[in-house]
Amino acid sequence: MGVVVSGPTKPELRVEVASGGRLRVVQGESVVLLGKREPQARGFRVAAGPDGLRSPLPPIRVADAVRLAEGDPASRSSRWAYRFLEQLDRADSGPLHRGSWLIRPVTLLNAVDHRYDSTRSTTLLDASLWHLTGDSRINWFTSSDNPVISLRRPSPPDARRVKSHRKLVRDGIAPPPLLLFVSGLQASVVIDGHDRISAALAEGGSLECLELAAGLQRDPDLTWLDDDIELLGRLAAHDPPNTDATTAVARRIREHTSQARAQVRTRAWVSDTPTFPWPW
Repeated sequence: MGVVVSGPTKPELRVEVASGGRLRVVQGESVVLLGKREPQARGFRVAAGPDGLRSPLPPIRVADAVRLAEGDPASRSSRWAYRFLEQLDRADSGPLHRGSWLIRPVTLLNAVDHRYDSTRSTTLLDASLWHLTGDSRINWFTSSDNPVISLRRPSPPDARRVKSHRKLVRDGIAPPPLLLFVSGLQASVVIDGHDRISAALAEGGSLECLELAAGLQRDPDLTWLDDDIELLGRLAAHDPPNTDATTAVARRIREHTSQARAQVRTRAWVSDTPTFPWPW
């Protein structure tokens, strides 16, 4: 699904760069992730910033999760995508800035089941990201996946919110976490749904997510995609539902938006404080 945003020109949640191959993700004055390019462009070292992310989206009520889970499963991710985009457009601490955006479904897999697939992302980077002296690495040559990075300390499995989300995961109605693709890292960061991810990992299963990416350039060869999206909406509203046709169109959209993702280039701003103490 594509959308064009009219503003702002510089969002609160953004990627910044500095000399020496350094990168950071900030939210206003808060630093939520630090990264440094490895020698010979092998990948990135990343570490948690001193501040945790504040979700730009309001909390999701259980009643809303149940309501949006009703209807045709093939269009469920589209219903959540519309809701998230509307909320991000009103948010004052989110990542949307002027330009074109792509939002698409991906699957967060546990460490046992993960495998390379252009429509899937693997589990989070390991917990050393949250150790004061530790860091994690994204290796572009040996990684066979699309890493996902948490932007705040994960809640323990016995936390109250995680327990409530675990029931939604078991019932198959958990709202999709929202990820933001960062092309400089070739990875996605979690901007909403950390506790839902903790719940899914505690249950040992996979979890459908939505991935947001900025900077999509309009490809003339993909203009038919708008027609398919409109067709999917008509099929989802058809009574009785044409399940086979809906599934086929949804699959075609997913496969071709995966191709469009390769065109995405995340915009980055020059850091205002280049002397900020990176750990490396």
